[in-house]
Amino acid sequence: MNWGLGHATRCIPIIRYLVESGRQVVIAADGRPLKLLESEFPDLQVIPLPGYDIVYPNNGSMAVAMARQIPKILRAISGENKWLKAWADREKPSLIISDNRFGLHHTTIPSVYITHQLNIKTPARVAFLQPLLATLHNEAIERFTECWIPDFESPPGLAGDLSHSTRPRRNAKYIGPLSRFEKRSAPIPVNQNSDDNFDLIVILSGPEPQRSIFEELILSQLPKTKLKALVIAGRSEEDSDEWVTDRVRLVSRMTSAALKDAIDHSSVVLSRPGYSTVMDLAVLEKRAIFVPTPGQTEQEYLGETLRTKPGYVVVEQHRFNLGQAWQEIESKAGTPEVTGEFTSFIPLIERFLTAKPR
Repeated sequence: MNWGLGHATRCIPIIRYLVESGRQVVIAADGRPLKLLESEFPDLQVIPLPGYDIVYPNNGSMAVAMARQIPKILRAISGENKWLKAWADREKPSLIISDNRFGLHHTTIPSVYITHQLNIKTPARVAFLQPLLATLHNEAIERFTECWIPDFESPPGLAGDLSHSTRPRRNAKYIGPLSRFEKRSAPIPVNQNSDDNFDLIVILSGPEPQRSIFEELILSQLPKTKLKALVIAGRSEEDSDEWVTDRVRLVSRMTSAALKDAIDHSSVVLSRPGYSTVMDLAVLEKRAIFVPTPGQTEQEYLGETLRTKPGYVVVEQHRFNLGQAWQEIESKAGTPEVTGEFTSFIPLIERFLTAKPR
């Protein structure tokens, strides 16, 4: 799904496992997720698959904006399902894995739907929309062979109420958090005298226009601090790398390996609390400042669940002050610590696919 980069990045460990176990993998995506996965897996076949052309608001509720576009989304879902049936008739895949692409299911080929949102949060003033959204989502989930939930099965997990329902779906399977990163055996000392080390790494992501709005906010405030910072703009269609000041380096994109190394060499991460980012930082046990995307109820909920946890600071964008947020994270005791199984999708995949390489 083309909603920021998180839906693509959390598929990286699944794709990597399939490739390393000798399976032939075809990737279908569009926009920035397509560019990112092409750079991560340059040897794989990649198919441009148009998305839902969702228009995101400059301000106001994203849930309301999404609800208004439901007819357009339903038409796009129908179109991608017709495309899949034609493609599958030709290529005859053994397994289809869809990350939040509602129409990529098949009647005779095992198809898996990945989501961390069994429950879709809506703002209180439009709570009347929640049953409709839940019904539409449940109907979509039921069309798949299985629904894989990237979280720990025991609540609250990492996603809290989003991923834990009082009415479990018949085809739901918890697979543990999905992260493209692996934790180092020992932390790297962050020596700011090295060009490779930073006080702060800023990871920008999410849909436009809010990604650009947040980028401008960060770049305007960084020079007012003494922080040495690496800003990753999340523009996978570009390839730029420059020092915009003597203390601020701006990079359009990074591969997973380079990003992992950069995070390891930084003291604190500043980012949106998108769920894929939350999973990545959980496995790395990295301190973070989270700024939820305005109007994106999911991120606002995740921010509230993380606010009281060690090693995290959460600030709303309209009152964000980098200097104050830095003082708060530096004074907050403790570091994030998460334990659990991060690779439990493997036995589920092997139930669908023979253990022998294809």
